[in-house]
Amino acid sequence: TTRQARASRGMFGDISFDPLAKRARTANPEFLAAFRAFDADLSGSIDVGEVGAALQAVQGAVQAGAAQVPLFQRPLNPATCSWLCAKFGGGARLDQVQFCDLLGYLGKLREIFEQVDADRSGTIECGELHRAFRLSGIDIDERVVTQVGQAYDGDRSGKLEFDEFVQMRMEWDCYIDAWDQCTQGLSVIKPEQLLGLLEGLKRSLEPVGSALVSQANVPVLTSQGLFFTSMFKASRPFQARTCECLIIHFSKGEVCLNFGQFCSMMVFLKGLKTSFCQCDENVSGSLNVSELARAFAGVGMQLPPELVVKIGQMYDQDKSGEIEFDEFVQMAVEWNDMCQEQARFAAQAAS
Repeated sequence: TTRQARASRGMFGDISFDPLAKRARTANPEFLAAFRAFDADLSGSIDVGEVGAALQAVQGAVQAGAAQVPLFQRPLNPATCSWLCAKFGGGARLDQVQFCDLLGYLGKLREIFEQVDADRSGTIECGELHRAFRLSGIDIDERVVTQVGQAYDGDRSGKLEFDEFVQMRMEWDCYIDAWDQCTQGLSVIKPEQLLGLLEGLKRSLEPVGSALVSQANVPVLTSQGLFFTSMFKASRPFQARTCECLIIHFSKGEVCLNFGQFCSMMVFLKGLKTSFCQCDENVSGSLNVSELARAFAGVGMQLPPELVVKIGQMYDQDKSGEIEFDEFVQMAVEWNDMCQEQARFAAQAAS
């Protein structure tokens, strides 16, 4: 079953709660005092902007094995708080019980974090993260793992602190759950299944998007690399051709995608989404000619306007005059393949 699959998946294993521990959490005076201190209007809930401060007010420790370990050593960043609110409250607010459950979840993640942090430095380096992915049954190379780490390394320290690890774990939980629900124990996924998976994933990330949008100080579209249903002014589904391009690219020409290849694909899509949103200044969900030229310039390709127009026309399948995200994905995949072929040709010519 899906739960059994998750239970044995290492760093991404299922986190279950003991009912007795849950009752103890909801009666913990430190937890309750922290919540009530920030529920100023006595509404019985706190918003996502108050969650980080409330968590920081919890000065206790959680049980991790036989030792008492501080839950967090610095304030959680707003994006992480948004993920937590979405997971436990389904949006941008938490009630008292949800807040206590959140603290229990963070305690469990702290234990996992310390298992991954092999050198006990208090941070996770790329080598440690790569090892954790391997032990979790996710076969992706170290280059891709480096990209994973960089995507969540908000302070650009080259390492993942606990709050960055929490955000990574929650986002990858969404990816892994989507895979498990779609494949139902099978080892590969077909293009038509991938289409349904990606659309379902967009819907599942909607609560996270809502929580992020509620915070003015979080640059949702340009830094998070998420794609959720309502993020653009016009919502458009993925095209079947996009999924076919992705599977051919990441499966190295096969007709199906395995789990490791799926994980590499999600890293690729997250990076593309960030690049796309940096150019889509009016959040329309599509790029006009000047925005597309800026996207090419961002990867070091200064192209003349007439060539940008021709390239856009090649991928503008719905003849809208602009490039939507899934058309942008098709373009990026094909140009990536072309660049790899050129690099191989150059290497052969030089040898």
